[in-house]
Amino acid sequence: MKTLTQLLQFFHILPIIIRVSIITCLITSIILFDGTAQTKSINENQLKAAFIYNFTRFINWPPQSFTDAESPFIIGIFGEDRLSTHLNLLIKGEKLNNRPIIIKTYSSAQKIGACHILFISSQSASEIKNQLWYINRKSTLTVSDMPNFAKTGGIIGFYKVQNKLKLQINMYEVKHSELIFSSKLLSLCNIYNAN
Repeated sequence: MKTLTQLLQFFHILPIIIRVSIITCLITSIILFDGTAQTKSINENQLKAAFIYNFTRFINWPPQSFTDAESPFIIGIFGEDRLSTHLNLLIKGEKLNNRPIIIKTYSSAQKIGACHILFISSQSASEIKNQLWYINRKSTLTVSDMPNFAKTGGIIGFYKVQNKLKLQINMYEVKHSELIFSSKLLSLCNIYNAN
């Protein structure tokens, strides 16, 4: 863990374009190559945090999803918090289109405020399942590691195949969320088209 912290500290002094390229290469190589290697150097929660951070670089949010020109970009975590420590290391000192990036955690569905990405832990997904359509339509990217999340109304679901972490995306929900995904990100996802 100490080595990872030192690596992340070095990572933050690199120019933004180099950082984005490194993260993109890391995620692509982890998806394409054997998953057993990924668990030795990086744990699953660190990897999920890296994916979520990278979503900010490959998805565009509509202007109306921000209160004003200076409002922050918010990453929310609902339920069991396994990712905020890793996300905080990745976003330290970072901005997205001159907006600060902040992490918020929510302990109940009623307390969920406006956010741009909402990670929903698999243990808490059933509490919020009936509200996904509403959250997605506020241009919030819903992400979870709940089994079949994308097929049950979420936008991006993490799943594993032969110990490799994969992404499934619900294109019906993407269209209704008004989020614009880059073709590079879509090429890494298993596409689910709901009828």
